[in-house]
Amino acid sequence: MSSFFSRISGYFDASYAGRYEAIIIQEVARECPALMTLLFNNYDSKKHKIELEYYYSDFKGKSRRADLAVLQGEYPVFLMEIKFDDSSLDGQLESYVDFVKGNRKVSFLYLTKNTPTSKELENLQHCKRTNHVLFSDLCVKMMKTKSVYFNSYGKMYIQYLKEVCNMFAEIDKDG
Repeated sequence: MSSFFSRISGYFDASYAGRYEAIIIQEVARECPALMTLLFNNYDSKKHKIELEYYYSDFKGKSRRADLAVLQGEYPVFLMEIKFDDSSLDGQLESYVDFVKGNRKVSFLYLTKNTPTSKELENLQHCKRTNHVLFSDLCVKMMKTKSVYFNSYGKMYIQYLKEVCNMFAEIDKDG
């Protein structure tokens, strides 16, 4: 049987997959803050606010939008770009890296379903506060984190990620 998140995802246009995933993360994190801590180590639900579609200007004056941001007061401390069934736009990752380099208190996560290109990964290596995580790796971390694994919202999200990230169950060697 498919998970709750899988069942409702069919109602959304595939081009909004990153936004849909950001909404899921925000909603699950409200009930299971440990999920957000896996994505952003310094997350504290008492002092941070999660915001969807955070707009910022890069250093060339171009308006950009992060799928998800963690704010402390009015200021971002964490930005996340999510790519599910699409790839980054021209100059998108460079813009994030430049923004993070210019804002010492901001870190960035590139969360993807598929492995990024070598060029995308190379762009992220230009700053210590930028990182890449695969959804499948996030799922494995969630399964190893008791505060997520035993949370009903965390369990529901784990089930969904197992479905959509084509994760394999351990094979019974004796079978």
